[in-house]
Amino acid sequence: LLIAPTLILLILLLISLIFMFFNRRKLALILGSLTFLSFLSIIIFDPGQIIFKHLDDRFPKEENIKNIDGFIILGGVVDTLNSEERGKILLTDSAERITEIPILMSSYPKAKIIFTGAGITDKEGKFAVDYINMIGMDGNQILLEGQSTTTYENAQFTYQKYKPKADENWYLVTSSWHMPRAIGVFRKQGWKNIKAWPVDYRTGAHYHQTHRFTVGSRFYNLSLAIKEIAGLVFYRIRGRTDDLFPSP
Repeated sequence: LLIAPTLILLILLLISLIFMFFNRRKLALILGSLTFLSFLSIIIFDPGQIIFKHLDDRFPKEENIKNIDGFIILGGVVDTLNSEERGKILLTDSAERITEIPILMSSYPKAKIIFTGAGITDKEGKFAVDYINMIGMDGNQILLEGQSTTTYENAQFTYQKYKPKADENWYLVTSSWHMPRAIGVFRKQGWKNIKAWPVDYRTGAHYHQTHRFTVGSRFYNLSLAIKEIAGLVFYRIRGRTDDLFPSP
């Protein structure tokens, strides 16, 4: 909440109104103008997309890959609470992480696939297996780590449970904009040979490649981008990654 752009602008607006109430009109005008220009800049320039472009492109997807031992699918793809209430699988806006699984199963039948994540109700892995079964494939082939609720725990618990060998080639499947932080954490936990398999891109080949223009989408983009940047900084400060902005 403290780094949400909407809340910051509302606080600035409130402070400017307080200045106005105490007859500090000049300060109120300066702060109010700053708030308005900030609001306008976010709408026009969409800074969230600019940040996402750098995050999306940090780990390009490899081509012609061979000798893959396994894939690790990060959770956060199933709305477990509402799925239980509705009695059907409801996916989040990171759904491409899970829809990539049947493609991987068909393209790399000998590779292991680990799904890591608990979700709000500790049943995200079960829903992932059910989804694969629903589309006519064998969900029982998927290995599960069902306790983690953060990216840090994804890496920690999955490594402890499956203990990969040093010479094995594993690929991490997560949203492209989340990949730098995720790769950094997995490396720190011991997955030295982990490589990126990015999905769920939020930008195209150029800046500002959005399908729609709404004020809400501009602020949502910026909020999510700032959250990811804050996550990178926080994980580096806490020693959960070795680099502020991990690279291939």
